Amino acid sequence: MADTHLQIIKTENGEEIILLSETFSVWEDMWNKYTAILKGEIKVEGNLVRLAHYQNKKFKIIQERRLPKGL
Repeated sequence: MADTHLQIIKTENGEEIILLSETFSVWEDMWNKYTAILKGEIKVEGNLVRLAHYQNKKFKIIQERRLPKGL
């Protein structure tokens, strides 16, 4: 799982800027942080949160959610 990342993304003018890309050794820890961000329990800047695998020198999106405004 070392190639799986939780990412916080900011979109500007149609371009994505990765503000944070964090790896986890345990899937449940990553999922808990992902859901806490979606619930607003963890405050982040950016407007997308995603889980992605890094393979062949690029990210393959597993799951992505737009963050509600105000979180």
